[in-house]
Amino acid sequence: MLKLDMCSSPRQRNHTPLTAVQELGAMILGYLGLVDYRVEAAVESGVQVLRINFIKTLRVVQGLWQFFDVSSGILSRNQINLVINRSMRLIVDSAIPKRGNRSCHRKLRQPVSGWVRLRKNTYLKGPVDFFINAMIPQIT
Repeated sequence: MLKLDMCSSPRQRNHTPLTAVQELGAMILGYLGLVDYRVEAAVESGVQVLRINFIKTLRVVQGLWQFFDVSSGILSRNQINLVINRSMRLIVDSAIPKRGNRSCHRKLRQPVSGWVRLRKNTYLKGPVDFFINAMIPQIT
């Protein structure tokens, strides 16, 4: 799941068991960071955490990290906080809509009809007789 969601390459980039463990640890830390963003956005807005989409959160946070990398040393602390708050709002705005109530509850069943139930299948064995009644148009 982590590999499908967070990495774009089909294979891991490691060459040794130690680098495989390091890559796995980095993916888990990145995943936990994104979960933290999801939980924070959900708590601040009052939205259920499961309605905050992981992939959309990943895309917003990736853009935020790239923006902060490019704008390093340019923005004040207040401006950085403003950008983070707007990014959190963007994450919340892209939340999955709340599901409506069920129109058919699971505990309710359709009433049983008065038709006779088939208890045992019956099969007829033997030759089958059939004929084709085709009307042939007459050409005049």
